[in-house]
Amino acid sequence: MISYLEGRLEAKSPTQIVLEVNGVGWLVRIPLSTYERVGKIGERVKVLTHLHLRQDVVQLYGFSTQEERSLFESLIGISGIGPKLAQGILSGIRVDDFQRYVADGDVDSLVRIPGVGRKTAQRIVVELKERFERRELVESLPEEQKQPEEEALLALLSLGYKQGQAKRALEKALNQAKGPISLEKLIREALKYV
Repeated sequence: MISYLEGRLEAKSPTQIVLEVNGVGWLVRIPLSTYERVGKIGERVKVLTHLHLRQDVVQLYGFSTQEERSLFESLIGISGIGPKLAQGILSGIRVDDFQRYVADGDVDSLVRIPGVGRKTAQRIVVELKERFERRELVESLPEEQKQPEEEALLALLSLGYKQGQAKRALEKALNQAKGPISLEKLIREALKYV
């Protein structure tokens, strides 16, 4: 697997770049958001990559941030969404806006993205809503509680509790806590509320 490429930017268009790395020119397909941030021709740049393999095609996709790459990989994991549509989605909307629309179940806003129809938008919401809701819950916490909260949520989910049930239990446990709380204590307290 190729995690990233770093080299001299030889060519650039809104959908792809050519990156020269140690004498080899790599054609990397990119979303518009990466095009805007990648740099100027002749500069040394680094892009995170995803290697997409099919029977008849080998393509390399590049991204300027880990969030873009993660979203791309989540999207191509959904039935009916290939890398071209995932690249188009990333080109049509900012990652944080997309995540908010999915977490809110806002199908109408997703349909405004070029190439995304109503059925595709509904499928995206069904497949990704829980993941983005969990991210929003963790991001809403004070910085010192983010790591224990995220790990506690994952622990409760691995014990078989439903996402909503686990979130409510953690919120109750955090409300009862007086100050910072350890991961172990947070899980024990949350188990009282599930």
